[in-house]
Amino acid sequence: MENNMVNNVLFDNKFFLSYSDAKEVINEFLKNNMNEWLLKEDENFGMYFHLRYEYKNYSIYLLSDRGSLSFKFTVDNNEISLLLFEPLLSNVEWFSRKNILFVLGTIQRYIEGQSVI
Repeated sequence: MENNMVNNVLFDNKFFLSYSDAKEVINEFLKNNMNEWLLKEDENFGMYFHLRYEYKNYSIYLLSDRGSLSFKFTVDNNEISLLLFEPLLSNVEWFSRKNILFVLGTIQRYIEGQSVI
């Protein structure tokens, strides 16, 4: 029961956003929290869309296929397993506002938590 409560509060896997609504949520988050990121790829084919944002040596890939949400985060072109950093990401299924914000917030926390080598 506790896991369902976390899922209901943090995630929304019942509804998904259209391309334009999803892009608006992403751009709003980046503007307010990670404002130096630039949109580098923007493909919209209706129920399928792909967005790629870059900043310095980082890339965020967000993909929707019929409402599902897939994501990838790279540093120096190497994919980072965000699930190791934040296991709750395994609960993300649909391209909803809550899920987008959770993915982007996780990436922001990952970047801010990096120590200088």
